Amino acid sequence: GVYRAEFRIVRRDNGEVRWMSGFGQAMEWQDGRITRMTGVMFEITERRHAELALRESEARFRAMFEQANVGTVLLTTEGEMVLANAGFCKIVGYSQEEVQRRRVRDVTHPEDFPREAELTRQLMAGEIPGYSIEKRYVRNDGAVVWGMMTATLVRPGSDQPRYALAIVEDITEQIGRAHV
Repeated sequence: GVYRAEFRIVRRDNGEVRWMSGFGQAMEWQDGRITRMTGVMFEITERRHAELALRESEARFRAMFEQANVGTVLLTTEGEMVLANAGFCKIVGYSQEEVQRRRVRDVTHPEDFPREAELTRQLMAGEIPGYSIEKRYVRNDGAVVWGMMTATLVRPGSDQPRYALAIVEDITEQIGRAHV
């Protein structure tokens, strides 16, 4: 039959472990035994190392994203919320599924949106590298929450922005104390 396998070998000269990928098939049979096989093997050590590094990087990102004590949101360049952590969901009072059906405008106080829209325009045009603003969020229950939001663009492997990243800290208590 045909075989396909990935396996490790240990080099005799230095004991180094290398990953291989092979495929082939039995060519001759005699008395129910394989007497000749043909196939090809490729060394895939670098690919396996890259896959492991990618998995570790994704695990680190996911841990930072999910366990952050602040709100973290990944948005499209059009302002649609793609991914939000529990911290952001707590600030705006929506579940993660509900957040993903909303845009920035939906959770931003109407009086604060024009200023944020202008800063976002400047960010997308490359006029500024990022920005931080105090702004009000309108929660699912209608309550207003103050946040300190920092935004930047994510450009994975190209000059074109693919996403925006926003970090939001609830500063409602600090704002309240400042006005007492």
